Amino acid sequence: MTLWNPFLIVLLFLYQFAWGFLIYRMVQDLVIPVMHRYPGKGMPAQLNALFWAESQFRLLRTDLADPWLWTLLAILLARMALTPLLNAGIFHQIHQTHADGRRSFLAGIRRLGAAFALVYAGRMALSLLPLIWLVPRAGRLVLDGGVRLEQAAAQLAPLLAAYGLYLAALELAAMYIQFGLAGRTGPLQPLGVLARNLPGAVGIRLAVFAAGLAALAASASVTWFAAGLAAVIAHQAYPLVRVLLSLWEIGSQHHLWAAKTAP
Repeated sequence: MTLWNPFLIVLLFLYQFAWGFLIYRMVQDLVIPVMHRYPGKGMPAQLNALFWAESQFRLLRTDLADPWLWTLLAILLARMALTPLLNAGIFHQIHQTHADGRRSFLAGIRRLGAAFALVYAGRMALSLLPLIWLVPRAGRLVLDGGVRLEQAAAQLAPLLAAYGLYLAALELAAMYIQFGLAGRTGPLQPLGVLARNLPGAVGIRLAVFAAGLAALAASASVTWFAAGLAAVIAHQAYPLVRVLLSLWEIGSQHHLWAAKTAP
């Protein structure tokens, strides 16, 4: 099913490339000029202290960072607005590919865009909710002078791991809800399918995650041990591999849901 939808592969690749290029240009325009001013190694310690003091003053006491913060906020809001619409088209097209062979991306945006936006907003709200408790606790541990940084990291590691599992569960539940919306079975029926077939759904996710780690390790190995044209090709190809893995997981989870939903 992944390879049956070359349009989605190209679209997602261009979408990720556009955001990556935009962030890259922002970092290039913002960070590189600052790094040119950093004293670096071999310079007196007073110059380093002066650099950090000046940076802190300009960030906190002037409006130097305001344009960049507003730009980042605009990028974040634009991505949050586009993501559910993109998901609506993707899930609708994958469902049509499975159901009757037709593939209509724009029809999915028109029919499912509003519902997918609500699902996305609910998922984001639930994702941020634990941070109300987690962020103050992490701040107290890091700023506590009686706790070493290594001890704080050791205490925070289980909490961060649990939060990561929570986010993965939310993403999986949202995916199945969107299957139900695309298949016109309602948002609750897919959650029942997910609950009854949780080992299979988790197995699919772990398999795709392992494949992603293998691809990342291969790309990093080529970049590390074979610098040159091979490293450039591997670096440029990895986003395409990520797109294929993402569509592979959605297609596999959809196949599981459809198999358990069929009469």
